[in-house]
Amino acid sequence: MFTCMSQIYQDYKLGINSGYAKWETFPIWNLPINHPINIAYEAATSDLGDKNMFDLRHKKEYGIDSVNYNRDIENFDLLKKIINEFVPKENYMHSYKSPTDMGINHAKDGIIDDLVVQEAAKQEILRRYYFFSKRAQEGAVNKNTVKRMKELLKKANIELE
Repeated sequence: MFTCMSQIYQDYKLGINSGYAKWETFPIWNLPINHPINIAYEAATSDLGDKNMFDLRHKKEYGIDSVNYNRDIENFDLLKKIINEFVPKENYMHSYKSPTDMGINHAKDGIIDDLVVQEAAKQEILRRYYFFSKRAQEGAVNKNTVKRMKELLKKANIELE
């Protein structure tokens, strides 16, 4: 996000009115927070500490539940302050009322069989658990990542055999 903001600032100094939006897939903002796909996103980024959260600003502004991740939610106030400092008033970035507004994501529209998608997401969560467990044994990943993965397995109702 802030790499993009740095470029927008450089553009501003050159008189270019550029902006920032995110093409992203996960988490899927309009699926439930505990949908296996959104849990699989947390599993894929468990070594980074990403967590899905409700975007309360989006709910307040639009009356719609929305899922986003902790870094976007935590950085949103700072982003708005930066936008107000130098981004021209006519720039679309001033329309952002929530972190979810920054993203472009229509992934839910592509789901035609939710049960198949849920099962695939659960398989991905399992793969990530085994991957991070092995990496932790090698000393390449913090053991807290494996602890987090066990929490995600439980959250997704997945039992290890």
